[in-house]
Formats: sequence, C-alpha cells, structure tokens
Amino acid sequence: MQAPDRFQIYSATGSASRPGWISVEAASLAAVQSICADMLNIFTHEIYSIGADDAQNWHREPPTYRPRAQSWVRLRQHPYNGDLAYVRDFDERLWVVSVFVVPLITYRELSRGKRPRGVLAPTPALFDEYEAKKHCGEASVEVRNQTRLFRNHLFEDGYLSLRTQKFYSEEAIPTGKEISMFENSKVIPREMILRGLERAAMRRVTVGDPVKIISGELRGALGNIKSLSDREANVKIQDKDVTVSIPLEALRKDMRIGDEVLVTGGALIGLTGWVVSVDGEALQIYVRKLAKQVH
Repeated sequence: MQAPDRFQIYSATGSASRPGWISVEAASLAAVQSICADMLNIFTHEIYSIGADDAQNWHREPPTYRPRAQSWVRLRQHPYNGDLAYVRDFDERLWVVSVFVVPLITYRELSRGKRPRGVLAPTPALFDEYEAKKHCGEASVEVRNQTRLFRNHLFEDGYLSLRTQKFYSEEAIPTGKEISMFENSKVIPREMILRGLERAAMRRVTVGDPVKIISGELRGALGNIKSLSDREANVKIQDKDVTVSIPLEALRKDMRIGDEVLVTGGALIGLTGWVVSVDGEALQIYVRKLAKQVH
C-alpha cells in the first residue's frame, strides 16, 4: 500500500533571490505534481526534478563577485585553467577582465600542431624575446611600444596579456610559489606583491594547526583550526569549550620550532625557511637558499 502523497513531501523552501520559485524535497517528481495539481498559480508542467548533485548549487545565492583592478583571480580558460592572474581592469558592461598571466609557451615550431617526440610540454615562464627570435626568426616578434606580439598573442613585461570572461567567481588566494612568478614585475605595484604574499602566508594554515588570533575581540587567544573555507576558519579556543569562526586575515600560525615559514616582508621577501628559535613574536629561521640563520 503506497503512502499518501503528503507523506512523500519532506520540505519546501523559497528564496528571495529567486522570486516565484519553490524548492521541494520529495520522494518523487510525481508526488510533487500530485500535491500541486489543485493549487492556484502553480503550473505542474513547470515542475522539474533536480538531482542530488545539483541541489546544493541550486540553493547557493547568485554570484555577486566583481573583480577589482589590482586583485588576483583564477582563470578557467584552456590552457590556463586554475592559473593565477593579475587583474589590470574589469569591464562590467561586457563582464571581461584584462589580466596578466604567466605564459605557457614553447618557441619551437610544432609539426601539424603535434609536439615532437622528446619535447616536453611548456612550463610557466616569462616570455623571452631573444628565444622567440632565435627559434622563429626576427620577424616572428612585432614590437609595439612596451608590448610584444608573438604568434598573435600580446606580451607585456614578460606576461601574457589577456581579455577574458572565463574566470572563477571569487578572488584568488595565491600561493607563495605563484606570487614569486610576479614579484619582479615592473608593472604590478609592489604593494600588490606584498599583499599577495601576506594572503599566501594566511592560506598556509591547515586543519589541526595551532593558531593565534591577532585582531578582534579574541585578540591574543590561541586555538586550533577545526575546519577551513576560502575566507574563514573555525577555531577551537584553547582552555575553552567554544569554537568560533575567524577571518583568515585575523589568524597567524602559532609557530613552533621546525615549522616551515614564508618571509612576507623585508630584504628576504619570498624566501622560505625553518623556525629554529621562537622569542615572543620574534622568530629566528634557517634559510636553506642562503645556508644561514636569520632573524
């Protein structure tokens, strides 16, 4: 004996961002159609089934992210899908970003679009005008003031200059390695590099890490990260049975001897090292690249 339709409806929700639409959790599409059949202003032919995989996406609010000039995004355009890009400008009318991205480029001519045996796929590297002319001839590079045109692609300051609509709808959090590819740019403001390194340092915290809260009402408190999102962490406060949500920029890893760190300021900016001594807020680290200890 089949249960009445009303017992096959588990929940119904609406959203202010989608006026006129109702999401119903039910045992079957037929159960929803049956319940709605005698309701005014509900059209049963406009009832659609949403699979479990798409249900969470349907409930998310429509994206409101608008890239800012002098910020970082990640592209979703082949072959740069997931790559970090520096935003120079954003055209809201066309929804197009103008960006710099570290190019993937090979200077050897390909036969019928295929990579010759033994030739590796291109790796991220700044455009080299000398190498381009060496392998492809002097005429292969067209000089346009501060830019260079090569194989119908525009390069400036060594970076590929792109205009694209294909980017992820949130501001990117760079890694230290990614930022290091932009740190010698003459076009990107130095403060942007420093800010990127700071965000990279924030993002290096992981679930389970001991952290210190450096701003807000809980400033100075210590805790451990229980979970992470792109912008916040849930932190279990030490000596208290409470877990709070803290913005990543308000957290710093509670450094211990042996921890790997990224230098985000001063003459050693961008270098990594290992903590060998902790004195309050002061660290002494060993930088392998320099083969010495620094403060």
